[in-house]
Amino acid sequence: RPLAFAFFHFPLYSDNATEGSDPFLHGGGHLEELLGEHGVDIVFNGHAHMYERNAKTAEGLVTYVTGGGGAKPEPISHCQPFDAYGIGWSSTGGSRCGAATKPTQIDQVYHYLRVDVNGRQVTVTPINSLGQSFDQQTYDFTPDTTNPTAPSNLQATAPVGNRVDLQWGASTDAN
Repeated sequence: RPLAFAFFHFPLYSDNATEGSDPFLHGGGHLEELLGEHGVDIVFNGHAHMYERNAKTAEGLVTYVTGGGGAKPEPISHCQPFDAYGIGWSSTGGSRCGAATKPTQIDQVYHYLRVDVNGRQVTVTPINSLGQSFDQQTYDFTPDTTNPTAPSNLQATAPVGNRVDLQWGASTDAN
């Protein structure tokens, strides 16, 4: 199947107090489930004026909030378990979640994303208004087509009556 990206305004998941996660979009029975069922690999959202990369969802989606290209940046208001990396800005300075370093100037929050596609490999590189890249991630969406190895060394013993005990070496799966 081809790679599939989705772009829409309101974020599935966001740690901004005024422009947060939309409960009508995320989770089972909502848009997130529909996107997962139809093979979407990465979702890009805006609305919240900050940067946030979230952990892969239960539906297998990689999600980004990338709203740092125009309006006044906003803070990361509260960190959630789904945060992998997030930065924001308020009148009191930078804010962060996940693996991010707290920004020390507003120009570190204004950003755009460069998305490079090479076959089934996708590299997402955020670049701030200072020209610095940060939180670069590479995803490999190559389907796992390698079968696991067969179990090995099957041994059967009949210790008593009609009972048979089996032992074997476990199979392995590289992916």
